[in-house]
Amino acid sequence: MQIMCCDETNAQASKNVDFFVYGGLVVSADKLGPLNEEIEDIRHDSGFNSEASLKFRSASRPIEVPHEMWTQAKAATIAACQRHEVKLITSVIHHKIAQAQKSHMTDWQLNTCLDEFNRRLEWSQDYGLVIIDRISDQREYSLLRDKFRLGGTTPWGKNREFKRVVSYSSTSDGASHLASATDVILGSLAFCINQRSGDAERCRKIYCSIEPML
Repeated sequence: MQIMCCDETNAQASKNVDFFVYGGLVVSADKLGPLNEEIEDIRHDSGFNSEASLKFRSASRPIEVPHEMWTQAKAATIAACQRHEVKLITSVIHHKIAQAQKSHMTDWQLNTCLDEFNRRLEWSQDYGLVIIDRISDQREYSLLRDKFRLGGTTPWGKNREFKRVVSYSSTSDGASHLASATDVILGSLAFCINQRSGDAERCRKIYCSIEPML
Protein backbone atom coordinates (compact mmCIF):
# COMPACT_ATOMS: atom_id res chain seq x y z
CA MET A 1 0.00 0.00 0.00
CA GLN A 2 1.24 3.48 -0.94
CA ILE A 3 0.16 6.68 0.78
CA MET A 4 0.20 10.12 -0.86
CA CYS A 5 -0.16 13.16 1.41
CA CYS A 6 -0.97 16.36 -0.54
CA ASP A 7 -0.75 20.07 0.15
CA GLU A 8 -0.58 23.38 -1.69
CA THR A 9 1.58 26.46 -1.29
CA ASN A 10 1.93 29.93 -2.79
CA ALA A 11 -1.75 29.88 -3.74
CA GLN A 12 -1.88 33.69 -3.98
CA ALA A 13 0.11 35.62 -6.56
CA SER A 14 2.30 38.46 -5.28
CA LYS A 15 5.42 40.41 -6.18
CA ASN A 16 7.60 37.46 -5.21
CA VAL A 17 5.24 34.62 -6.10
CA ASP A 18 4.77 33.77 -9.78
CA PHE A 19 3.88 30.09 -9.45
CA PHE A 20 1.25 28.08 -7.56
CA VAL A 21 2.67 24.76 -6.36
CA TYR A 22 0.65 21.68 -5.52
CA GLY A 23 2.00 18.23 -4.73
CA GLY A 24 2.16 15.16 -2.56
CA LEU A 25 4.68 13.00 -0.76
CA VAL A 26 4.39 9.30 -1.55
CA VAL A 27 5.54 6.75 1.04
CA SER A 28 5.11 3.00 1.37
CA ALA A 29 2.89 2.03 4.29
CA ASP A 30 5.65 -0.14 5.78
CA LYS A 31 8.02 2.85 5.88
CA LEU A 32 5.58 5.33 7.38
CA GLY A 33 6.05 4.17 10.97
CA PRO A 34 9.86 4.44 10.93
CA LEU A 35 9.63 7.83 9.17
CA ASN A 36 7.17 9.04 11.80
CA GLU A 37 9.55 8.00 14.62
CA GLU A 38 12.49 9.74 12.96
CA ILE A 39 10.62 13.02 12.55
CA GLU A 40 9.46 12.75 16.17
CA ASP A 41 13.13 12.46 17.19
CA ILE A 42 14.02 15.47 15.01
CA ARG A 43 11.34 17.54 16.74
CA HIS A 44 12.54 16.46 20.18
CA ASP A 45 16.23 17.10 19.44
CA SER A 46 15.42 20.53 17.96
CA GLY A 47 13.44 21.74 20.98
CA PHE A 48 9.89 21.62 19.57
CA ASN A 49 7.21 21.24 22.22
CA SER A 50 4.18 19.05 21.59
CA GLU A 51 2.04 22.03 20.52
CA ALA A 52 4.56 23.50 18.05
CA SER A 53 4.26 23.07 14.28
CA LEU A 54 7.12 21.97 12.05
CA LYS A 55 6.48 23.81 8.78
CA PHE A 56 8.46 25.61 6.08
CA ARG A 57 7.36 29.24 6.51
CA SER A 58 9.51 31.48 8.68
CA ALA A 59 6.41 32.84 10.39
CA SER A 60 5.64 29.34 11.71
CA ARG A 61 8.89 28.99 13.70
CA PRO A 62 8.10 28.36 17.39
CA ILE A 63 9.56 31.05 19.63
CA GLU A 64 11.35 28.45 21.77
CA VAL A 65 13.26 27.02 18.77
CA PRO A 66 16.34 29.05 17.70
CA HIS A 67 16.45 29.92 14.02
CA GLU A 68 19.49 27.71 13.38
CA MET A 69 17.84 24.69 15.03
CA TRP A 70 14.64 25.33 13.09
CA THR A 71 16.56 25.42 9.80
CA GLN A 72 18.41 22.23 10.75
CA ALA A 73 15.12 20.52 11.65
CA LYS A 74 13.73 21.21 8.19
CA ALA A 75 16.90 19.93 6.52
CA ALA A 76 16.85 16.83 8.73
CA THR A 77 13.21 16.19 7.82
CA ILE A 78 14.05 16.31 4.11
CA ALA A 79 17.00 13.94 4.67
CA ALA A 80 14.78 11.53 6.65
CA CYS A 81 12.29 11.42 3.77
CA GLN A 82 15.11 10.54 1.39
CA ARG A 83 16.31 7.72 3.65
CA HIS A 84 12.82 6.24 3.76
CA GLU A 85 12.50 6.39 -0.06
CA VAL A 86 9.76 9.01 -0.08
CA LYS A 87 8.88 10.35 -3.52
CA LEU A 88 7.50 13.77 -4.49
CA ILE A 89 4.81 14.26 -7.13
CA THR A 90 4.18 17.91 -7.91
CA SER A 91 2.38 20.18 -10.34
CA VAL A 92 3.40 23.80 -10.90
CA ILE A 93 1.39 26.45 -12.74
CA HIS A 94 1.99 30.15 -13.39
CA HIS A 95 -0.61 32.35 -11.71
CA LYS A 96 -1.27 34.28 -14.93
CA ILE A 97 -2.28 31.01 -16.58
CA ALA A 98 -4.28 29.78 -13.59
CA GLN A 99 -6.22 32.98 -12.84
CA ALA A 100 -8.78 32.46 -15.63
CA GLN A 101 -9.97 29.29 -13.88
CA LYS A 102 -9.01 30.11 -10.30
CA SER A 103 -11.95 28.22 -8.80
CA HIS A 104 -10.66 25.01 -10.41
CA MET A 105 -6.97 25.54 -9.67
CA THR A 106 -6.62 23.18 -6.70
CA ASP A 107 -8.94 20.62 -8.30
CA TRP A 108 -6.94 20.46 -11.53
CA GLN A 109 -3.57 20.36 -9.82
CA LEU A 110 -4.79 17.57 -7.52
CA ASN A 111 -6.05 15.66 -10.56
CA THR A 112 -2.64 15.97 -12.21
CA CYS A 113 -0.93 14.52 -9.12
CA LEU A 114 -3.56 11.80 -8.74
CA ASP A 115 -3.09 10.79 -12.37
CA GLU A 116 0.65 10.33 -11.84
CA PHE A 117 0.12 8.54 -8.50
CA ASN A 118 -2.41 6.18 -10.09
CA ARG A 119 0.03 5.47 -12.93
CA ARG A 120 2.77 4.58 -10.43
CA LEU A 121 0.35 2.25 -8.64
CA GLU A 122 -0.53 0.55 -11.91
CA TRP A 123 3.16 0.01 -12.70
CA SER A 124 3.76 -1.60 -9.31
CA GLN A 125 0.39 -3.40 -9.15
CA ASP A 126 -0.24 -1.73 -5.81
CA TYR A 127 -3.05 0.30 -4.23
CA GLY A 128 -3.02 3.72 -2.62
CA LEU A 129 -4.52 6.02 -0.01
CA VAL A 130 -4.68 9.78 -0.57
CA ILE A 131 -4.70 12.40 2.18
CA ILE A 132 -5.06 16.11 1.41
CA ASP A 133 -4.61 19.14 3.63
CA ARG A 134 -7.68 21.19 4.44
CA ILE A 135 -8.78 23.59 1.68
CA SER A 136 -9.43 27.24 2.56
CA ASP A 137 -13.03 27.20 1.32
CA GLN A 138 -13.73 23.98 3.29
CA ARG A 139 -14.98 21.97 0.33
CA GLU A 140 -12.50 19.11 0.72
CA TYR A 141 -15.16 16.52 1.64
CA SER A 142 -17.22 17.04 -1.51
CA LEU A 143 -14.03 17.23 -3.58
CA LEU A 144 -12.73 13.92 -2.25
CA ARG A 145 -16.11 12.24 -2.65
CA ASP A 146 -16.10 13.21 -6.32
CA LYS A 147 -12.54 11.94 -6.79
CA PHE A 148 -13.49 8.53 -5.44
CA ARG A 149 -16.79 8.20 -7.30
CA LEU A 150 -16.12 10.04 -10.54
CA GLY A 151 -12.41 10.66 -10.98
CA GLY A 152 -11.35 14.10 -12.14
CA THR A 153 -11.42 16.47 -15.08
CA THR A 154 -8.04 17.83 -16.08
CA PRO A 155 -7.27 21.26 -17.61
CA TRP A 156 -6.99 19.61 -21.03
CA GLY A 157 -10.58 18.38 -20.82
CA LYS A 158 -10.13 14.64 -20.26
CA ASN A 159 -11.90 12.88 -17.43
CA ARG A 160 -9.66 10.43 -15.59
CA GLU A 161 -10.57 7.70 -13.13
CA PHE A 162 -8.07 6.79 -10.43
CA LYS A 163 -8.96 3.12 -9.99
CA ARG A 164 -5.93 2.21 -7.88
CA VAL A 165 -6.76 4.79 -5.19
CA VAL A 166 -9.00 3.02 -2.68
CA SER A 167 -9.56 5.78 -0.09
CA TYR A 168 -9.45 9.58 0.29
CA SER A 169 -9.32 11.64 3.47
CA SER A 170 -8.30 15.09 4.72
CA THR A 171 -5.89 16.18 7.42
CA SER A 172 -4.83 19.40 9.13
CA ASP A 173 -1.82 21.06 10.68
CA GLY A 174 -0.40 19.00 13.52
CA ALA A 175 -2.39 15.84 12.72
CA SER A 176 0.58 13.85 11.37
CA HIS A 177 4.33 14.10 10.89
CA LEU A 178 3.84 13.10 7.24
CA ALA A 179 1.72 16.24 6.73
CA SER A 180 4.51 18.30 8.33
CA ALA A 181 7.08 16.75 6.00
CA THR A 182 4.83 17.51 3.03
CA ASP A 183 4.59 21.17 4.07
CA VAL A 184 8.37 21.43 4.55
CA ILE A 185 9.27 19.81 1.22
CA LEU A 186 6.62 21.56 -0.90
CA GLY A 187 7.46 24.88 0.76
CA SER A 188 11.13 24.31 0.02
CA LEU A 189 10.41 23.55 -3.64
CA ALA A 190 8.14 26.58 -3.96
CA PHE A 191 10.88 28.75 -2.45
CA CYS A 192 13.33 27.48 -5.07
CA ILE A 193 10.87 28.22 -7.87
CA ASN A 194 9.60 31.61 -6.76
CA GLN A 195 12.78 33.03 -5.18
CA ARG A 196 15.20 31.71 -7.81
CA SER A 197 16.46 35.16 -8.81
CA GLY A 198 16.63 36.61 -5.30
CA ASP A 199 18.66 33.95 -3.48
CA ALA A 200 20.07 31.70 -6.19
CA GLU A 201 22.77 30.02 -4.09
CA ARG A 202 20.36 29.06 -1.30
CA CYS A 203 17.80 27.87 -3.85
CA ARG A 204 20.43 25.68 -5.52
CA LYS A 205 21.38 24.09 -2.19
CA ILE A 206 17.77 23.42 -1.19
CA TYR A 207 16.83 22.05 -4.60
CA CYS A 208 19.71 19.57 -4.56
CA SER A 209 18.27 18.09 -1.36
CA ILE A 210 14.81 17.67 -2.93
CA GLU A 211 15.68 16.63 -6.49
CA PRO A 212 16.32 12.91 -5.70
CA MET A 213 12.69 12.58 -4.54
CA LEU A 214 11.12 14.06 -7.68
